[in-house]
Amino acid sequence: MSKEKQNKSSLKFWLLIVAVMLLPIGLLVLYRVNRQSEFDRRVAALAKEGYPVSLDDLEKRYVLPEGAENAADIYIEAFSCHWQPTGDEKEFLPTCGNYKWPDDVPPFPQEVMDALESYLQRNQETLELLDKAAAMEHCIWPRSRDSCWLNHDHLLDIRRAAQLLSERNLYLAQKGESGKLFDSLQTSIGLSKAFSKQSFLIDYLVTASLKAICVGALEDIMSQTDFTEAQLEMLQKQFAEMRDMDALHDAFIVDRCSTIEFWRLPPDEQAPHSFSAPSMPARLLYSASGLKQTDALLSLDYMEKSIAASQLPLHRRDAAFKKVENEMDSGILSFVHLYLNAITMPMTRVNQIDLRCMGNLKCAETALAIRRYRRKYHALPDSLEALVPEFMAELPRDPFDNEVIRYLKPENGFTLYIIGEDGIDNGGKSKEQLRKKTGERPKQYDWPFTVRW
Repeated sequence: MSKEKQNKSSLKFWLLIVAVMLLPIGLLVLYRVNRQSEFDRRVAALAKEGYPVSLDDLEKRYVLPEGAENAADIYIEAFSCHWQPTGDEKEFLPTCGNYKWPDDVPPFPQEVMDALESYLQRNQETLELLDKAAAMEHCIWPRSRDSCWLNHDHLLDIRRAAQLLSERNLYLAQKGESGKLFDSLQTSIGLSKAFSKQSFLIDYLVTASLKAICVGALEDIMSQTDFTEAQLEMLQKQFAEMRDMDALHDAFIVDRCSTIEFWRLPPDEQAPHSFSAPSMPARLLYSASGLKQTDALLSLDYMEKSIAASQLPLHRRDAAFKKVENEMDSGILSFVHLYLNAITMPMTRVNQIDLRCMGNLKCAETALAIRRYRRKYHALPDSLEALVPEFMAELPRDPFDNEVIRYLKPENGFTLYIIGEDGIDNGGKSKEQLRKKTGERPKQYDWPFTVRW
């Protein structure tokens, strides 16, 4: 073979080698471009349907009407005036402190009342500002923007304010001042609506906590307070409105904006707050390989399925969320998916918290209807059917199994309860009751609302 032919054969060989080496790189680039194009197409489709797809979109939605006062400004001022409990107060405060209620309370012993009075007096300015803010119509919270996240700086302050109001409710109930107590409950209920205009998922969970504090406050005071018929009817309407405020799917839609913003960031800016970011070489390889674009699509799938599940009837949600989560867990959340696991919340757990909140609000609403029934007929109803339609439009149903909320009539009172996420009727026994009885942390328990005369 001539030297010229040998050179041509060698050139062909090396060209073939180069082609074989470049082919997977080309396919990888094509795959990456395809995944990115699909992500951009789906985001554009969401925007075309009118959904917010960026933090800029959200910030345009959260604007005060011209000339309107902002309750958030008053709340923030109230937080700045708040005094934490002293060591002596903390020992005897029922909500903010360490006081453990015996089963036969009320009334509170004098040392508890003294601690409550001291704590409330020191926070009189805070309480006055909270009363003022709760009566205002509009509340838009300032947010600090950090890359793809909108941070809220006052979540802990809001919870402390709710606990302070709960202490005031207990104190006024013990003092028998039902008029002031009714007004104080209005402030507690108003605070629970503080995020109704701009609810990210974390805000939604804080709101669920505030609603739970409202329910707990009502349960604690109903045994001691004789509200008027008009006050009972108003409270019943307000607890029903808090339940109707449920918009878990809206919180998911808002949270999806942060998710989209995150996937749009270049590798050097991708550092989720929930965990330590991988090294820069790992992030660059993650993006160049197409795994980032694949995870972006998977996270969109997860959010869209979660939004769809959140719009189902309450009793069908739990199974739907578990199905979505199981699909995500089937081999997807492996070590090569650097960020997918970090930025996707366990939606099944979020949904269960939401269902529990809804069930507790239904119990509170029903308890108020029972009090109205008893006020008129001087006896407890034999069943919840007796409340319809005079005191309730329809029978209240457990969001976990769609059965009518359980109703017990022990001596000197009544108990309403939902079964909770374990799906088992435990006879209305709470976690705390079973813990006291067995000395162990129970795995199965119910969520009761009990009123004793």
